[in-house]
Formats: sequence, C-alpha cells, structure tokens
Amino acid sequence: MTMICVSAAQDHAAIMSDTLLRQFDSRNAWVAEDERKVMVLPEINAAVTARGHAGMAQVWAVMAARRAGEVADFDEFTERAQTILLGVLTAARERPWYERLEGLGVEFAGDLCAYFVGWSPRAGRFKAFAACASENFKPDDISDEFHATPVPLGAQPTAVERRIYERMGNPLPSGPPVSAPTSVGEWVGLAKRIHRTRAVRRDLGLTQDMWKVEVGGPVHLTRLVEGGPATQQRIHTFDAEDFRAAFTGSFHPVGQLGPCPCRSGRRYLDCHIALWQDLPCHCESGDTLRNCCKLDLDSAEAVEWLSEYPDLARPVPPRQAKVGRNEPCPCGSGVKAKKCCLVGAAA
Repeated sequence: MTMICVSAAQDHAAIMSDTLLRQFDSRNAWVAEDERKVMVLPEINAAVTARGHAGMAQVWAVMAARRAGEVADFDEFTERAQTILLGVLTAARERPWYERLEGLGVEFAGDLCAYFVGWSPRAGRFKAFAACASENFKPDDISDEFHATPVPLGAQPTAVERRIYERMGNPLPSGPPVSAPTSVGEWVGLAKRIHRTRAVRRDLGLTQDMWKVEVGGPVHLTRLVEGGPATQQRIHTFDAEDFRAAFTGSFHPVGQLGPCPCRSGRRYLDCHIALWQDLPCHCESGDTLRNCCKLDLDSAEAVEWLSEYPDLARPVPPRQAKVGRNEPCPCGSGVKAKKCCLVGAAA
C-alpha cells in the first residue's frame, strides 16, 4: 500500500499520490520518476487510480480509459465499474507476473483497491468511489469523507483503511479525522506528515510494525474542476534519502544493505538475515530466504543499488559486544548472542 488521497467537493475534486510502485511486497519496490499513478479521463471529467500490485493497477487504468470512451458520463461509468474491475482480474491472468501473484494467496491476489472520482450530472457535483477486491469490487461512495490511505499516525483511519485493519484483525488507531487540504501547501504538508509517521518508523528494533507503509518518489496532485480541464502537477519529491529512510530495516535491497534493526551496528544482510537465511522466506514462496529474497551481493541488482547509495558498499563494522556469547542477545530475540547478533562478528 502506498499513498493515495482523494477529495470530492461540490465544484472540484483532487487526487494526490506518490510514485512508489511495488510488485508482490516491499522487496520489489521502486520509484517511477516519469510516471503518474493517476489516469485522467477527459471524456467524462474524471480520474482513476489504484493501490496494490503495480501491474494490476496498470491494467485497471488502461481498461478504465477504454471504457470512458464508451459511456455517456461518470454516472454510467460508476454503474459499470464493478464489471470493469472484475474484468481487470480476468485480463491480469494473462500477464506473466500473475502466476506468482496468485501463488502468494488471497491477501496479495485480492490487494487491488481502485479509486475513481468525477463529475456526476445526476448529483450535480463531484463524486468519489472506492472499490476493493476484498468487497468483490462493489463501489463504496466516499464523496462525503476526505479519504487518505494511509492516514498520518494519530489520525482517524478513513473507510478503506478501516476495512484493511478489520480484515487483518489489527486494532484500529484512534484520533481526529483528517480534513481535506485547501491549498497546495496543505497537500504537501499532509504528504510529509504521512511519510514521517507511516513510512519512516524508527527505533522499533525487529518488532513487526503494522503501521508502516512505504511512500516515496515525486508526489503528484491531480485536480478536476466543473467544466474541466483537469490539471496535474508535481508538488513535492521524496528524494533518495527519503527512500532509504522508508526502507531501512526491510527486505528491500536498500534495507538489506543498511543497518540491522536490532541495533547490532552491522548490516541487516550480515546480521539477522544471515541468521534467518535457511528459514522459510517471509514472502511465502515456499523456498528459503537464502534462495529467495536474500540479496546476492554479486548480483546486478546489488550493483545497481550500491551505485545509487555508494556508502552502503562499505560494510558496517560491528559494535564491541558488551554481553557474553552465551547470554541472551540484547536485541530481544530470545536467542543466545553467539547464535544471533554475534554471528560472524569475529570475521
């Protein structure tokens, strides 16, 4: 899940999104510098976007653009949206990446959530909808609630995020609702707040963080007005250092090459990933971490990321251990230090 914010008012509407894309999980994430996640449909004064697997979101955008030329207005598009989205799943099955996506289970295959906002002649105002695979793509009218996925930590989750937490059995965060921004500066402020509180989660050690969401790249704001035309502009950019901060402690190559979240002072790749490498991979591929998502330092992928972040090419020296080898590791894993963060320390 990355950042998508939707606002629909009487005579205008807006969608803000980042440009971080992912396939399968955070291990396969990148920034699309020259692409936008939002597709404008000028024929019906509307725009569409989606969160989830990058390939499925792209199929949705292409099919939505095709159908926009076949309907009379946004109201008719909304009536057909569920059929279009069910067709997205059918079309996606022909793509080379779908077999792996399907093998990862319902949580991944059902990850797509589409958003569409446009001028409704029937209502005489802009309307916004969300349609998620988990609800069989039944459109949910979100016109009267400013929608953000994710919301900044400390704010009240909006409709789609509430359903995600409920489906996963996670507790709902509490706080005041987020108000719709009224200026570009306020949109930028919201994007920065989301990145700071949801993408950059520090001092958590190896604890699983249910609130963490990857956000990154250029941030675009798409605005619709009654009578058109739509405008799209880049309003902010999360740079390479913001990207690194968002993925520190993850299985993304940048995270694996960075410091271990257990605070041993060593690379994640050389510390806990080395400890876990013969266990089943977290991505549920059925293979071991060593043969699946663990980064190979000799691979072209590693070379590419090391060229982007040259300082990661220098291994992080281990801190002097202040605990006995047979004592519990201070990272809190419950394993003896010699089998945990001190693995390979002598080397």
